[in-house]
Amino acid sequence: MRIVAVADTHTFERDLGTLPVGDVFIHAGDLLRAGTVDELQRVAAWIRSQPHPVKIVIAGNHDWCFVHDPVTARLTFGSDVIYLQDSGISIDCLEFWGSPWQPDYNE
Repeated sequence: MRIVAVADTHTFERDLGTLPVGDVFIHAGDLLRAGTVDELQRVAAWIRSQPHPVKIVIAGNHDWCFVHDPVTARLTFGSDVIYLQDSGISIDCLEFWGSPWQPDYNE
């Protein structure tokens, strides 16, 4: 299994160019800058356009729409993208777990 993982793109995902070929694509947080659903819609379209058969997303500390409007944020990806929040999935006997939480800064 070939895994392609990115994080901290902050809406600059197109600057990555063409991603490597792989079986599983993971975006491990900080997709957004302001954290709005509008930003998420653009990033979600880019993620859905990737050729990887399996796509997994975990929110990051800049992805506020997952806190303020979680239903809309999750629905933005459609059924082709797996969103993990304190949950996991098994793909070909490999376990993936996603949790977007982190301690407050300076604590």
